[in-house]
Amino acid sequence: MEFFLELGYDVFDALTFSCAEGVAKPQREIYEVAAQKLGTTPARCVLIDDRLDFIEGACSAGMQGIVYEDIDQVRRDLASLAVSV
Repeated sequence: MEFFLELGYDVFDALTFSCAEGVAKPQREIYEVAAQKLGTTPARCVLIDDRLDFIEGACSAGMQGIVYEDIDQVRRDLASLAVSV
């Protein structure tokens, strides 16, 4: 987490680290924490991950989920959810 923060990426609206929160994917609480940090509800969030169990965890928390295969597929799936990129 410290190394990631030191890199200073500015492309993320919020950062959620399981080591800081005490819960991890696919536990429901980590998705709720992430949504809260974004100032929204899980229903307004989409998790993109290559692990199906993490997607299932997000969906159980009320999020939408996209299993990553490639960037074009993710763009299509986001568009089908009316998310512009």
